[in-house]
Amino acid sequence: KAGPHIGVKNRGSDASGIGAQQNSLSHEIGHRLDSTGFNLHAQGDQGLYFMNEAVREASRIAGPGVDIATMDVALLPEEYRAAIKFLQVAKRSNATADLKVHAGFDDAWYQYTQKPIEVWARAFNQWFAENHGTIQMIDDMALQTGARGFNSFEESLRSYMGYQWKAEEFKEIGKLVEEILRVRGQLQ
Repeated sequence: KAGPHIGVKNRGSDASGIGAQQNSLSHEIGHRLDSTGFNLHAQGDQGLYFMNEAVREASRIAGPGVDIATMDVALLPEEYRAAIKFLQVAKRSNATADLKVHAGFDDAWYQYTQKPIEVWARAFNQWFAENHGTIQMIDDMALQTGARGFNSFEESLRSYMGYQWKAEEFKEIGKLVEEILRVRGQLQ
């Protein structure tokens, strides 16, 4: 099922442009790579994604009342360490704070953007654009990350809002994306 960001122009780029379409496709590929398969006993999407599985395991190990945002990842099984470290870094990023400001009163949309599976898909998309993107895809990502200026008032409304990370902040996140892909056998 496609998310609400497909075809929406407030994502930070011109959703009708090829670069934006390529970034949207990359975001969805991120969801597919995160997929762990179908679980008849899961509620909603809880059993379908590795990121959700990592959060569940971290919460179980941390115990009641312990926030996984501050837990020591060394306590986790090795397969989940990079995922939880990734979420810790991403959630305390300036981009997350900026996104909260830009969301304004739309708390439901902001909460949607903070789901582990959405944070992962956005980060995978940015990593993919940086490492494998076309010129149009990279240009679209540059607008979303604030790496390039906007050329019109319309572009200014679609430019950086925290949906993606600025380059300096993404360095650590990008390394963690690669580590997760390696741990899961999706990158050599």
